[in-house]
Amino acid sequence: MGNENSNETKELQSQVFDLEKEIKNISKKVQKLHIEKIGELLVLEEAMLKSRFRLVILILTSCIILTSLVIILDYKFFLETIWICISSGILGSSISALVSALQRKANGWEFKNGLKYPNESPKDKFSIRISSFFMVRPLLGILSGFVINYGFQATRSFKLHSEGLDEASLIFWSILAGLFAKSLIEKLKDLFKNLVGV
Repeated sequence: MGNENSNETKELQSQVFDLEKEIKNISKKVQKLHIEKIGELLVLEEAMLKSRFRLVILILTSCIILTSLVIILDYKFFLETIWICISSGILGSSISALVSALQRKANGWEFKNGLKYPNESPKDKFSIRISSFFMVRPLLGILSGFVINYGFQATRSFKLHSEGLDEASLIFWSILAGLFAKSLIEKLKDLFKNLVGV
């Protein structure tokens, strides 16, 4: 009886060993196929990803430069407060998008089929799909500028261009709102749901 148990145990151990060996072989094959697939995707898609990344950087940098100039040159043109708030919101939102795009690029690429290069982690990588969001992200700053301008007007009256204090405050809050435009929109949606009860 003892011999039978011993033989069964040895046989099971042998089967486990064989299974482990087979799993390792399959794992190596899968890894090899994965590396080959990544190699193919790099040849096919990397040039397009690099091109799209440069376009995103160009758009966001242009937005940052243009809105900064509008804010700086306001003392010459004396624009209405709403335009200063909108420009400041776009500036903040563009800066936030630029930082996010650079971070994703530093993490690597995500191809159209979802494969990631060079590693699976960190998850957030630059892809064609997310690049479209980065290009329209400055538009979220427009909403931020509106919210800050009308929000401040609703809560207190402003005397602009008197020592520049109130305008500087609006610019500061609009840039800050632009930096966190995505979060601001989520909070506004939550606030609206709570008010309306949807």
